[in-house]
Amino acid sequence: MSAHRWDDLTNVLHEEPCAREGLLYGIGTGLGAGLLRFIRTGRGINAGNWAVGTFAAVAVVAKHLCHYQQMHQRAKTRTLLEMQSKVSARVKGFEPESNNVGSSAQTQAQSEPEKSK
Repeated sequence: MSAHRWDDLTNVLHEEPCAREGLLYGIGTGLGAGLLRFIRTGRGINAGNWAVGTFAAVAVVAKHLCHYQQMHQRAKTRTLLEMQSKVSARVKGFEPESNNVGSSAQTQAQSEPEKSK
């Protein structure tokens, strides 16, 4: 069995999209809960248990919420892309005569001398 290295942890944090966010929320709230519990009770072991428990719970919930938000964002993006492809297919059926930009002015200029005759 190979020993785990610090690089392994940093690779996981970079490869897993929501791991970093979950850990940061967990660390912050765990530290806050542990400190508040220590200030309130004065017992270090109890405060440490609260800190670790809060860290674990918040980290897991934050990671799952992040995945949930990403899933909904992907679904919205997929829906918008489908709508855009439908609209572009409709627009392709109606192509304005962009090649003949000056043709209407030229036709109008040619028809005016004919009217004066």
